[in-house]
Amino acid sequence: MFESLPQRRASRNDPHPELDDGEVRRIHYQAAQAGDVWAELTDADRADLGHLAGEFRAMLFGFPLGLFTYPAARLLGERYAREPYADEMAWLAKCADGAIFPRQMLLAQRAYVAAHAAPAACSSVVVWDEQAGCNRHMRSLDWAGARALGRATRRFDFVDAQDQRRFQAVGAVGMAGLLTAMKPGFSAAIHYAPWGAWGIGPGLDPLLLLRQLFEDEAIQSYAEARAAITQWRSSAPVFLVLCGLKRDEACVVELGLHGEAWVRDSVDGLLVQTNHFEPVRSPFAGRNIEMPDYPLQKVWLKRVTRRIDDWYCSDLLPNSTRRRGDLESRMRVAMQSGEPLDAAAREAFSIPPALNFETAHQTLMTPGQNSMRIWARRAQV
Repeated sequence: MFESLPQRRASRNDPHPELDDGEVRRIHYQAAQAGDVWAELTDADRADLGHLAGEFRAMLFGFPLGLFTYPAARLLGERYAREPYADEMAWLAKCADGAIFPRQMLLAQRAYVAAHAAPAACSSVVVWDEQAGCNRHMRSLDWAGARALGRATRRFDFVDAQDQRRFQAVGAVGMAGLLTAMKPGFSAAIHYAPWGAWGIGPGLDPLLLLRQLFEDEAIQSYAEARAAITQWRSSAPVFLVLCGLKRDEACVVELGLHGEAWVRDSVDGLLVQTNHFEPVRSPFAGRNIEMPDYPLQKVWLKRVTRRIDDWYCSDLLPNSTRRRGDLESRMRVAMQSGEPLDAAAREAFSIPPALNFETAHQTLMTPGQNSMRIWARRAQV
């Protein structure tokens, strides 16, 4: 179940999170009508959805980004309305009680692509726990708007027509796509990938692709998920962190903008991924660069991050390298010491640099035990 993020400050601007129990919502993903899919949303969920939608509307459609996103919402709205889950997105926009318009909601659901203007920073560890005989998959979601995202964070149980849970996910109320999810056979997490330019292609949004993957009853194992993901045609470059049931079942699938895929496997029972391509072996290593500084970009960055002088807002490669190096060092020490690795992973993510002012929630998944634990930011907003 949910627990509060630890009372530690990742930067001097962060408030102490409030202790608050989260809740689980069932998503009836096989229902014919969007309202039936999300029928179990409460009034509190709708309030948090409205707050989150307002935050995303301000970030994506406020000045200066709105100069580009308002026309994009008009131009792309018709295309997005034909894509999967569009009916759910329209229904969720109505639930936001005027905080966002339906076409804006269609674009806001593609916030991963928008993140290429202000890189998101996520961290994942997959470690083989010899004592427990299973993999532990810990991930942190770090995005602009962390307070609103944390407030809206829920665990979702996706149930079939017989009300049987098929898989679990953690996300924010109102998100049709998935960033973090788990079945009894595997878990997966999406990470932002750089591209050195505005990486938008003709494929489907990766968050929607991940939901389709988990809804596919033919995909129940790590090997099946890995094979399917390498065939994705994603609308943006992306990292997929996969965790299975066996010691050697952990990898990062690096996806390019045109359907290219490259896979990095775990080494000696440990895999760490942050937000850069493997610098030596990856065919995408040359993409480990920021977008060019477009006019007014820093104005918008300061608006969404509230500050641009922190190390966390440094260039992406040193930021990502620092997080990965710290997590690798901590987990290797823990593996050698024999301490419980679920607790070690939790501790490693409880302090900077893995914990930072954009941390919205953190999740510990153990597919072999069908266990998911979530820590969500519950600060006053």
